[in-house]
Amino acid sequence: AGRGKRNRIDNMFLVKVDTQGFEPSVFSGLTKSIAEHKIDFLITEYWPKGIDFMNDMTDKCAKPVAMLEMLASSGYKLFAMSNVSHPSSTVPEEAKHFLNDSRINNIPYHDLKAHCMFFYEVERKFPSEEYSMGYWTDILAVSPTARLPDVPVSEVGQLVKPHLQSQ
Repeated sequence: AGRGKRNRIDNMFLVKVDTQGFEPSVFSGLTKSIAEHKIDFLITEYWPKGIDFMNDMTDKCAKPVAMLEMLASSGYKLFAMSNVSHPSSTVPEEAKHFLNDSRINNIPYHDLKAHCMFFYEVERKFPSEEYSMGYWTDILAVSPTARLPDVPVSEVGQLVKPHLQSQ
């Protein structure tokens, strides 16, 4: 983090938001920092069902999509991580396989609403009386002004580096 006048933080290298469905509330407090690219890398849990539930939404995906649209319209590049379900649950094996096999799931990454609805579709496609939490992913949002060391040491850093502006 960079420090500015009056010992306040001017920018953050990384912010992780995982608030079990309350992510849109957190993002509403980060609007100015995001618009001004004060956060280089932002990782957020993207759990459409949880976000809709915690925000009393009847319009599926309205809040989750608005959250990602705010990041994208501010110039952040979005990267979806692995899709997951609750680790201690009785998730149908077919659903686990379907979630992360790109040969069969055809996740629509090009359309935020369709991407969000994909998580509801998995639940519809593989119903379970024992599991009703839904499915999610983490989203990595990269600021257009983000920088990494010349030689990133992590696998994610190596994947993101080509998408950054030349340093």
